[in-house]
Amino acid sequence: MVGAHANRSGGGIVVDGLVVRPRILTAADLAPLRRFVIEEDFVCEEGWTVPNVRWGGIRLTDALAVAQPLSAARYVRVCAGTYTMPVPLSASQDALLCDEMNSRPLTRDDGGPWRLLWPGHACFTSVKHVGRLELTADAGPNDAERIARGRLDAGAIGQTVVEGALRALARRPPPAR
Repeated sequence: MVGAHANRSGGGIVVDGLVVRPRILTAADLAPLRRFVIEEDFVCEEGWTVPNVRWGGIRLTDALAVAQPLSAARYVRVCAGTYTMPVPLSASQDALLCDEMNSRPLTRDDGGPWRLLWPGHACFTSVKHVGRLELTADAGPNDAERIARGRLDAGAIGQTVVEGALRALARRPPPAR
């Protein structure tokens, strides 16, 4: 295994696990790969949208191919530090590793230097600050979904509390004058 935290200094993306050639992919390794652009609204389940975002990057499967996945690999765990989101290899051809947003280099605030974009999936699958791609036989933990669902559930609970308080206020008699 290549050191899981070898990328902290911005030295690239660690690709390890069930691969023939574990390695740290640098910008130079990824530069020759075919680039793709996807333009779409970025919609979050929390209720907000950023319209017409133009993402640029490389296919996740193309980046993984550099490390030569073993036939036993079924998932890629896309990691940012200890935060992990599994992607089935059978669906990974639709995902991009993006380094551009709106025709500009992806900033740290926007998830750079590398951010996963998985079009047609929930916004929590858009992992920011990708530092490791671990190929595995099983999905493993899905921190992205767990955290997102927790936030959505908390939002729903908060919304219910607010709605209840508003109903109670509406039933209250007007103050005496």
